[in-house]
Amino acid sequence: MTIPELSPEDLAASARPGAIQINTAADIRHIAEHTGLDEPSGTWTGGACPRHGRPIGTDVDLGDLGAVYRQTGGLVDVTWYPEPAAAEAYKMLLRQWGEDGAHQPHQHPFDWWAQRAEAMWSYIWDANYRAVTGIIEEPSRSKGGEGYLVASFEHNSSAHGLERPHVHNLMPRKREPAGPVTRERQRT
Repeated sequence: MTIPELSPEDLAASARPGAIQINTAADIRHIAEHTGLDEPSGTWTGGACPRHGRPIGTDVDLGDLGAVYRQTGGLVDVTWYPEPAAAEAYKMLLRQWGEDGAHQPHQHPFDWWAQRAEAMWSYIWDANYRAVTGIIEEPSRSKGGEGYLVASFEHNSSAHGLERPHVHNLMPRKREPAGPVTRERQRT
């Protein structure tokens, strides 16, 4: 087995913009099926998040996302896919990690592989964030606005996420709700 090193080319490919697919009716069930089970929780990423009481970089609670859905007439899913070269380099790294884990003795400890996978995905995540701020939010920002309320969900560890890594960027259909989108109180 060859040892994957993150070459400058791999990292450059990870930083390039990828493809975007827009679904005007987000599949909330798909997000809920994976969040916290075989994929991480979502992250608030949009520039308008702080105005709505959701600090950028904090975890998205699915109940809160449901409140956003109900208060804004639904959610749009702007799914971002990394550049194919970056996705392939990421998938190769994970395959080689799995192969190493299946053999004794391991060529590298778990942390060695985890650090490389995390580094590679951080470049991909950064490219998605640039797509959120530079493409998705451009209509708002070009008019002097702060952006939109966006919740981003990484899909890069479940079976379908490993097949084609991507990020779901969910935003209200009504991009500028009349007032702040509030959190609904939990029923007890």
